[in-house]
Amino acid sequence: MKQLALLIVLVITACLVCGAQNFDLAVMKTLSPKIRVQSGSIEKSPSILYIRGGTMILILKWAYGLQTYEIEGPNWIQWRETNDMPRYDIIAKFPETSTDQQVRQMLQYLLQERVGLRAHYVMRERSIYAASIGSDGFKVKFSGKNEQSIVPRIVNTEEVEISFKDSTMKQVCLELSKWLQVPLIDNTNLGEKRFSVVMKFRRDQANTQDLDSIHNSILSGLKKDLGLNVSKSKSPVKVLVVDSINQNPTAN
Repeated sequence: MKQLALLIVLVITACLVCGAQNFDLAVMKTLSPKIRVQSGSIEKSPSILYIRGGTMILILKWAYGLQTYEIEGPNWIQWRETNDMPRYDIIAKFPETSTDQQVRQMLQYLLQERVGLRAHYVMRERSIYAASIGSDGFKVKFSGKNEQSIVPRIVNTEEVEISFKDSTMKQVCLELSKWLQVPLIDNTNLGEKRFSVVMKFRRDQANTQDLDSIHNSILSGLKKDLGLNVSKSKSPVKVLVVDSINQNPTAN
């Protein structure tokens, strides 16, 4: 709490003359390795972005609106089972009129200035999954409502439960892609039809172990709970390649 209070004081008292593409004020610091963080968080108020204990891959994903499988770079930016990767706190102020995309672009510029981020996009051939409705039809009734919410919950060390409320198939596929670490494409032609369902599947704590088992658990759930067939193929995917990035940010 003391460190967070100090960061807030620094943001309030600092004064930076910036262009429209930059935050009005910004503080970025590396957390001490002695501070153990299970998972980082990103919150955005009407005028302040808070990143607490974020790994670099988490920060990059939010800044560019990407998933883990859409980013390539040094090993140190990725999540590791030992949980000893560098973590960062960022507090940044921006005009209340800023759009979400503008705030993400401001974070990109901050990373370029503070940690020397240099990156470019390439097309990579990746494995993908495509979901289509099976011969027995879609198993879930449509809701006719639009009170959409997606709530993941860690049930235990080996299981995840996701509650989809009034969600479209595209939203379900996007959420499950995060857990699969592989794109899941919606080929159901359900469009904006909404439905509610609760799915449970195995989780991979290390993001590297036993992925085949995780995939099988999710894909079998799609078949059992929704009546979907899932096929696997290869397809070009746009990927952000991190050419250079420093672990330690320059001084505030």
